Amino acid sequence: MHLESERDAATEMAIVIALLNKFGLAMDTHRFELMDEVFVGSDLDCDFAGAKFTDLEVLKAGMLAYHRVFDGTSHSVGNISWRFEGDRAFALSYGIARYLRLGTEGGDQCEIEGWYDDELVKRSEGWRIRSRIARVWRLNGNPAVLATGEGPAFEMHMPQSLINANRSGQLPRILTQS
Repeated sequence: MHLESERDAATEMAIVIALLNKFGLAMDTHRFELMDEVFVGSDLDCDFAGAKFTDLEVLKAGMLAYHRVFDGTSHSVGNISWRFEGDRAFALSYGIARYLRLGTEGGDQCEIEGWYDDELVKRSEGWRIRSRIARVWRLNGNPAVLATGEGPAFEMHMPQSLINANRSGQLPRILTQS
């Protein structure tokens, strides 16, 4: 019985990791319909570095408007930690996003490092992110690349490391007990 539950937990973890990776795939391919397989359709609560979304269609349209001006992007997610509580889960992951916009004065590239604090729910269609808090803690390269004038306004100027979140009492949900 114990071995079976370990297999079940490993399967659930693999599904959540694939879901977190699919977000980057949606961004980098401009296949924003893939976000239907990542986020809940209703009861959404996302804060992407100050740009807040409560509707999946608005989130998809905002990300399309923001990302369509780039000549290329690369989103990577890693170092994922999680905690399962029945049909709810919490995940903390680190992200690196690279943006290329050719012809930008001061340089064509900018890289963002940050973290995602996710609450996931298991629905009939599978695991989905219900709530996401995304924070930027470091920029490398030309920040003008990110100033597209399109889509949502992100707060890239406010580094928010996990150390500072811990010091201010704003712990990621994976570290708090519900």
